[in-house]
Amino acid sequence: DVHRRHSQRHRLPRSALKQLKIKKFVKGDRWEVCAICLDDFEDGAKLRILPCDHGVLLLFLKIIFHKSIYL
Repeated sequence: DVHRRHSQRHRLPRSALKQLKIKKFVKGDRWEVCAICLDDFEDGAKLRILPCDHGVLLLFLKIIFHKSIYL
């Protein structure tokens, strides 16, 4: 399917995604809000730290990258 091949070409490679740091949020960390939904992080929330140094809730990356195919 042409659409599927096109979308896979622009997807972050699995190896690159797995290299993104995972961090459990602790109050006082430099990341305070999710760069996607802008909600405040709660203690214990799992974050992926993006190359741009933004924290994103792991849940959102799982949704974006199709139900944890790569996570």
